[in-house]
Amino acid sequence: MSESPESLGRPSVSVLENPSAEEVEQIVNLERSTFDWEVSDDDMEELSESLQNPDNVVAVIRSAQKETVGYILAIPTTATDASLVENDQQFTPRSTDLYIETFAIAPPHRVLHTSGVIKALTDEAMRRGYTKVVAHVPVEHVRLYEAFGAKAVRTIDEWYDSSEPHVFIEYPLA
Repeated sequence: MSESPESLGRPSVSVLENPSAEEVEQIVNLERSTFDWEVSDDDMEELSESLQNPDNVVAVIRSAQKETVGYILAIPTTATDASLVENDQQFTPRSTDLYIETFAIAPPHRVLHTSGVIKALTDEAMRRGYTKVVAHVPVEHVRLYEAFGAKAVRTIDEWYDSSEPHVFIEYPLA
């Protein structure tokens, strides 16, 4: 039986400075349970390393029961994989930009808690001197990001190995 929004309690949202092994494990488990595609052990190892990299920004949502129910991971665009440029030839890594690598929230928490984790990410990005947060998102997610001030810049018709189009979005920071 899934939790109702009323039973979720008051969440806490925070930026992880030095995630514990337990926090990393909770995020890895959330990643596996949230996405409907096969997530390999190598992918999970890479995610674990990214979560522990102090240059990256990790914001989490914890339920009233202190369970990690959502997170967003962003990395400096200068540290992104070269395959991003191969898949979006207009993508230009800049030292002033932070790239949303992955973002997952357990379904019962999405409506109530998405804005808090995005705000935590953008606040931390500004504190670190970034001027923009960017991402490639599935077309159906663009409206969510636009609701928080992001602007759709361009559409990439074939994103990586999927035939699913993605939109490059930019979120300028004040």
